[in-house]
Amino acid sequence: MVLSVRRYQDAKIFLSETQQQLEENELDHGFLIWAATKLAEKDTLDNSYCGTVWKTEKNNNEEKEVLIFAMAAFNDDMAFPSLLLSKDEKIQRDAVQLLVQDIINAPTIVKIIQGYNAASLGLVKESWESISPSTLLTTSNDPFWSYVSPPIERLETSKAIAFGRKEGFFLRNGTLIELPLVIDWMIGFISHYEELIRPDKQSESFLDGIHFQCAEELVKGNVYFWCDCTGIPTGMIWRRRPMRYGSSIGYVYTPPEYRGRGYGSAMVAAFSLQELKTYKYLNLLVVHYQNPNNNMYARLGYTVAGTSIQYHISTREKK
Repeated sequence: MVLSVRRYQDAKIFLSETQQQLEENELDHGFLIWAATKLAEKDTLDNSYCGTVWKTEKNNNEEKEVLIFAMAAFNDDMAFPSLLLSKDEKIQRDAVQLLVQDIINAPTIVKIIQGYNAASLGLVKESWESISPSTLLTTSNDPFWSYVSPPIERLETSKAIAFGRKEGFFLRNGTLIELPLVIDWMIGFISHYEELIRPDKQSESFLDGIHFQCAEELVKGNVYFWCDCTGIPTGMIWRRRPMRYGSSIGYVYTPPEYRGRGYGSAMVAAFSLQELKTYKYLNLLVVHYQNPNNNMYARLGYTVAGTSIQYHISTREKK
């Protein structure tokens, strides 16, 4: 048995070699597949990263490569590791060490490591701190709850859907003309969760980044408004990380003047029904301080599928 590392110059090749296997556990690999897909939109990775570890097996004098571990990272941003795709603990540990060593040697700057699998992330943390003793990987808060959508029948009969239909509310795509409103509500969303998102508001690129992201997603048709019967937007919801089988919900925002009226719940229910006509499941993240079994999403029938964990990379203080 031989393990080998492969570092890619083109994310499209990374996807062509790994996507089928990663999609066998698409929900757990959602961040990784999404990141690689975003990186594949460019002709070159520049200083971003895609890497894999393969095991070479011999069977009847024929060699076969089996994917053991994978990771993709945006330079100066976040890295997303895969599950551990081997049941052998030694192979798991060796594979993680090999890939962590490779990404540390690469020109990629990683600030945060995020994923759904505690075992995979734990080995990444252990290997990273061992290979680079000057660094420290810490979690800044408790994990986010990861939810998966209920059956369509549950949503169809929900009070939230009945309320929206009775009051004449409807979903519609946002338009570029409404970019200022989307930016304003995005800033409102970020401010509401500031302790968790930890935005660098002093950065010159903060507003530029929001402007670019909002404009890009409006053009792609991923930003929706929840409008009352007169057509006035009362809330915002985004389609995030659409993949082959499933998609995610993000940036669910109701401005203060419309809160406490059931609008948010009705919006999520209506959007979920719409998306489940295309996708087999939906995923969303809920902040850790909410009761996982009693919140807006749980009351709609969303169930906890796991947790999303982040490790922030910093320089270890010298004693």
